[in-house]
Amino acid sequence: MPYLSLSDREYGLISHRRLLIKLKNSSSITRRLQICRTLNVHRGCVNTICWNQYGSAILSGSDDQHLIVTDPYTSKILTSVHSGHRENIFSAKFLPETNDHQVVSCSGDGVIFHTNFDRPTNLHSNDGCFTCHGAATTYEVRVIPHTPSLFFSCSGKN
Repeated sequence: MPYLSLSDREYGLISHRRLLIKLKNSSSITRRLQICRTLNVHRGCVNTICWNQYGSAILSGSDDQHLIVTDPYTSKILTSVHSGHRENIFSAKFLPETNDHQVVSCSGDGVIFHTNFDRPTNLHSNDGCFTCHGAATTYEVRVIPHTPSLFFSCSGKN
C-alpha cells in the first residue's frame, strides 16, 4: 500500500487515521486549546477562512465584501481586495496550483467571482464572474486538488 504522506509512513495509515479521530473527538484536548493570536483584518463578521496548501497564509472573506490574505504568524496582510460582491462573502478558497494568487468566492448576491491577485486592475472581468445561481444566495465553493480550473458551488436555489 503506497503512503499518502510522510505522517502515514511514520505512524502507519490506519493508526494515523485513528489518531486524528481520537484527537478530533477529545474533550480534554479541546479544553486545553487557547487563543494565541487574533487577526483583526476585517470590518465585519468573518464567514470563511481557508489555509493555503503550505499553512503559511490564511484567506478570509467577510461581511465587508473584502478578500484578505494574511500571514497568521506575523499578522501581516499580504493581499487585500474588494471582492466585487455586493453582499456578504460566505465562502472563499485558494485555487490549487496558482501559488495562492487566484481565489474563487461566493456570496449572498448569488455571484461567484474568480479573483486573480496578479491582475489588480482587472480583478473582475466578465470572464471571472459566474451568475449560474441567479439571485439565489450561494453558500459554498469547493476546489479539487491539482485542478486549478475547476470548482463547485452550492446555492439555496430550488
